[in-house]
Amino acid sequence: MILIAAILTEPIKLPGQNDPELKYFRLMRMAEGENEGMILGTQVINGQKVLFKTDLYGAGRRIAHIENGYLEEIDLLRKIDGVVTNALDHLDDWSKISDDDLSEIRKGMIECVDNLENVENKDKVALREQLQASFTFRDSRGRYNPNVMQARLLKAKRHLGSRLEQIEDISRYLTVDKLKMRGLVKEQVDPIEGFLNKVTQAPHWKKADMLAEIDKLKSVSAGQKYEPYLSFGRKFSGKLEKAETALQSNNLEAAAQEFTEVYLIAKLERAYKEIQAVYSKISLHPEESDPAALLVELQGIHDRLKTHNFAPNRETSEYTPAFIEVYHLLNSLKKRLRETTAAVQQNLNFDESQSPTPESPKQIKKSRMDAVLERVEKIPAVGKVISEIRGILASVLNRFKEPKVARKSVQASAESSVTKVTKEESFAAIKKRVKEFDFRALAQELPV
Repeated sequence: MILIAAILTEPIKLPGQNDPELKYFRLMRMAEGENEGMILGTQVINGQKVLFKTDLYGAGRRIAHIENGYLEEIDLLRKIDGVVTNALDHLDDWSKISDDDLSEIRKGMIECVDNLENVENKDKVALREQLQASFTFRDSRGRYNPNVMQARLLKAKRHLGSRLEQIEDISRYLTVDKLKMRGLVKEQVDPIEGFLNKVTQAPHWKKADMLAEIDKLKSVSAGQKYEPYLSFGRKFSGKLEKAETALQSNNLEAAAQEFTEVYLIAKLERAYKEIQAVYSKISLHPEESDPAALLVELQGIHDRLKTHNFAPNRETSEYTPAFIEVYHLLNSLKKRLRETTAAVQQNLNFDESQSPTPESPKQIKKSRMDAVLERVEKIPAVGKVISEIRGILASVLNRFKEPKVARKSVQASAESSVTKVTKEESFAAIKKRVKEFDFRALAQELPV
């Protein structure tokens, strides 16, 4: 246990946890009080250690966002490296460099400096300074001096390489941290998923089967240490104990009732996991997330939550308010996605009705043929055979296959016409709604 600002925490065992040079992102489980089961994270940003509180999914997304940021930085640094390498290649033979070459190199270096405008990392600051001093290709006396420029650009390359090495070290630990978070999530939810699959396949259970499953599930609930699974697990554990006691007393009716409630709690846990999966998609991969596909996914969550495979006729009205709350959440998310999907369809319909259909090659050929034949008809000696000529040319023209106009191009046009801002606003509203929904409170308010 570690005491941080009067908060009792348990370190989540991660490689390099105690390496002072590599604590860019470290994680601890908060072990007591109202925040028990939450994650306290430390992250170094521009040399400053920042503390934050989140849950398992939030920690995983935070790591992924940081990792994506480093990938973007690597792309930028590689682009800068290409510009610097190109400049050094030209400086090797200064006598042959043209004014146009010089202008292009300078343009590329100025763009690199602009991209490094707000950096704070010491290597990136030094990289920017060397590039700023180099793009004039003049020394401190105002003379064109390729040797001085080479020295500056080689320094720039060294700082660039140093920063790439730092990112490589950080990325290695971030990857391990991300895998650790995924592993912890699986520990919390996979056994619950297995239980629900069993119930779906065999809704009628004998006493011996129930006792065996209760033994397995007790170890599951004991391992649920992260919110909101911690709160669900405590209710889960209480119900399992009651079911076990009832079975041992041969009170099968009471055992079946408690087991039914275990099943309902498990369904709520699964819904939480699946909603978090949708959240992660729109948070980490918004460009690739299709509102229509997400709508189908949310409808599937809703349908699974409403379907009761185990003892559907039992009295479970105490759980109705919790289920209704989750239904309302899902309905609000689906409503937002329906609106976004409708906007896409509206733009598709507009594009199809407003955009003029281009003439096909066959139509163009036919128009030209008709124009020629109209002229020929004016010649007396030929006019009487015009109908025969029209028939022959028409049969030849029909042999040309009309190219198929791909609907995909129309769809792509419609997709692009729905502004990026509209999609971002929709996803932002969905994320806000999910964040505001307190699954931990919902779990804590379930019947004892």
